[in-house]
Amino acid sequence: IYLPPTYYFDTDKKYPVLYFHDGNNIFDKATSFLGTEWNVDEVAEKLINESKIKDVIIVGIYNTSDRIDEYTFEYDKRRKGGGKGEQYLNFIVQTLKPFVDKEYRTLTDRYNTGIIGSSLGGLISLFAGIKYSYYFYYIGAVSPALWWNDLGVIKVFEELKEIPDIKVWLDMGTKEGTKDGVLKEFTDCILHVRQLENILLQKGFIINKNLKYLEIEDAVHNEISWSNRIDKILLYFLSK
Repeated sequence: IYLPPTYYFDTDKKYPVLYFHDGNNIFDKATSFLGTEWNVDEVAEKLINESKIKDVIIVGIYNTSDRIDEYTFEYDKRRKGGGKGEQYLNFIVQTLKPFVDKEYRTLTDRYNTGIIGSSLGGLISLFAGIKYSYYFYYIGAVSPALWWNDLGVIKVFEELKEIPDIKVWLDMGTKEGTKDGVLKEFTDCILHVRQLENILLQKGFIINKNLKYLEIEDAVHNEISWSNRIDKILLYFLSK
């Protein structure tokens, strides 16, 4: 858990909270995948000290060996797994969030609460925006794994009859799934995210109001690429 610089001396102040999936990757290279962290705490503190964003509490939720199952809301027959995303999100809203709200001085309402992740973490964040918008307003989908279960999340958004009251960050690197060697078989990542952006616009989302869409030239699917744009994500959600 990251606490902002004012936390210990401004003891009456309450703070918005951002929850990050794959929390072992966001603060410390010693615990992160392949030794590369997102530098979320350093970037947040710099932006706070420059008075560019609101003071914020950031919670990193470690992944587990059940990551694929927990970060997907549908069972994928092709991959023979997934579908425990609802249980995972229930843990966050019924156990983790109440604990954080009890132990720390938080602004507990949905308009001061966000959920952010990359790849499958981006996928489960989008699902949280649909099914758990009572709890989360800021939805960060960083390089989301839209390919899961044959674009299942895109179909869910297509079928929405009412727009959830959420503020969405959506992005993708232009080289994801093509030359980076990480998701070699998923060659249409950029096309999928463009498709989702168009659906969101058709449903009534407005660019720079409740939707920020970014294509990052030459970026690939890894922690370094995601750390390079965490400042933009924080600025979009928390700018003063």
